[in-house]
Amino acid sequence: MNQPHLTQEEARDVLEKYGINDIIALKPLPSYEDQNFHVTAKDADDVQHDYVLKIMNNVKSQNPDICSVQSHAMTFLRECGFPTPMTFHTIGGEMLSFFSIESENGPKRYIVRLLEYMPGVPLARVAVELDMFYKLGSLIAFMNLTLQDFKPSSENYFDPNSLWNMSNLLKLIPLVKSLDGNSIQKLVHDVLQVCASSMLPQLPYFRSGPIHGDLNDDNILVEECTEDVNQTTHMSLVHSPKICPTSKNYNISGIIDFADIFPGFYVSELAILMVYMMLNHPEKIVVGGHVMAGYESVMPLTGEEKDSLFFAVISRIVISIVLCQHEAKMSPENAKFLLRHDGALSSILKELWEAGKEKVEKLWFDVADLYSTTRQASSTRLYNYNHEQRYLP
Repeated sequence: MNQPHLTQEEARDVLEKYGINDIIALKPLPSYEDQNFHVTAKDADDVQHDYVLKIMNNVKSQNPDICSVQSHAMTFLRECGFPTPMTFHTIGGEMLSFFSIESENGPKRYIVRLLEYMPGVPLARVAVELDMFYKLGSLIAFMNLTLQDFKPSSENYFDPNSLWNMSNLLKLIPLVKSLDGNSIQKLVHDVLQVCASSMLPQLPYFRSGPIHGDLNDDNILVEECTEDVNQTTHMSLVHSPKICPTSKNYNISGIIDFADIFPGFYVSELAILMVYMMLNHPEKIVVGGHVMAGYESVMPLTGEEKDSLFFAVISRIVISIVLCQHEAKMSPENAKFLLRHDGALSSILKELWEAGKEKVEKLWFDVADLYSTTRQASSTRLYNYNHEQRYLP
């Protein structure tokens, strides 16, 4: 895989395909495997707009269906009331455009998309109270249920062999060597072995459907609002005032980066969210219980899913550690971005492993029990009503 490296001048040439010529600013944005620009420009009426110009890596660019389905999924969710980016079309009405760069092995063609620049800041940059994690859990459960009605335009929109997929956990073992010299290596290997033997046999019993697949704290945007703001978008549960009156109130303003959308396990989606939210509060393990409680208020876990949640969480941590370390060695110029979570993930992995499955699960379940059945029932009734309307007001 080669990450694209368009120059600013080349990016400006691409933007002309979208009728964007009066560019005020063009700034690079970090990316795991693609190339992104934050574009600020004026339209014909001298009104300023912000966009994200996204250039896909050379591997995904070989399969336009991947990008097409991602764009359609974001549009589908947006029409259902979720805060996902709008996709802009070229002057010719195309959702995708292409850009070719000459190389030693001939021209390389990259898929390009222009997306709405969503308001807010990544959740990773702010301090939020524990109830925000409950709200996020419920929102993502609503999103998973809503995506059950999404019909991909192609079945060829994901890589079944992706190492980010928990189904392929055993394929990750050879890459543990990328941790040579790292004190976490033995623990990562032990966790992989335990998760493979304890969780993989349960996969046939897990429910699945289209999932986001990468709900890290950079892909969830929030914006501050005043306590007296009357929220009407999405569900009142998600945007309700914070439990702590002295804390700042944040709205969930965006869910971005659907590059990893695929038909995955719902317990995996929950585990991913729990992992990255645990990095954003001093009471790390407790946060997992709040996320789980929010998710289950809308979409209760089955017995098999609940029993495997601990393994799903720690397996996601080791997947992230191994793949990001491996990719950092392959792309050292992007190592700072790739390893931004590495230290925190290693720390929480040790903490979870030392505490053990029984103790961690008890803490999560005890936290979930603190939420009243009334609140959970209210959330479920709200979903049932809105799902019948096929719209989240």
